Amino acid sequence: MGSSGEEQRAFSIFDQWAKQIARVIDSESTLAAKTSSHAGMIGNAREAIIRNILQRFIPGGYEIGTGQIIDHLGKFSRQIDIVISRKDFPAILRFDGSKLYTVESVLASIEVKSNLDASSLEEALENCYSVGDLTFALSGPIEEIAKKRGLRHYKNGFVHDNPIETARWECNFRPASYIIGIKGYKSNCNSLKSAIYKWGSRIIDNRRSLELRHFPA
Repeated sequence: MGSSGEEQRAFSIFDQWAKQIARVIDSESTLAAKTSSHAGMIGNAREAIIRNILQRFIPGGYEIGTGQIIDHLGKFSRQIDIVISRKDFPAILRFDGSKLYTVESVLASIEVKSNLDASSLEEALENCYSVGDLTFALSGPIEEIAKKRGLRHYKNGFVHDNPIETARWECNFRPASYIIGIKGYKSNCNSLKSAIYKWGSRIIDNRRSLELRHFPA
């Protein structure tokens, strides 16, 4: 009982903290909107707000930027609003201030949308898809872990006889993707689920692969 009570208190504290952070984001985003009438500038300001908040909490070995992600096969992601990456990996600084990151260096990618509606949700999902579609370079330690979990080599990765185990493995060694809607989704949860389902159906109709790794966390 004591452990359960402590867990509930810990969750309550975290919940209050998360709500407070959400209020900070909302108030600063409102201020950004009031001080500019240009949609692009407002969007950039809101991305900067999220980056500044994240910077307070990420470990010292990581940094926050923006740009594209590339894998060892030369495949690029789309342009990503916020990239959290390891400092001990090289990244190419481009002329516009964004960077080109190797997928192995990236902890997470984040898409920030001022107004998350069906159109902006689809764009964000496509950006997340482009990150999930990258291939992680295999190394000795990773191969050893895969063998211990009963996986075998297949093309540029590993598979398990159980498809669920394959999906879990693919998510373990890939950047987690997130979507942040400043104003949130304006419709109810059923509308949100319907929009995601329609996006997934279009992916399949266009004969593109759709796996767990392609979805945001």
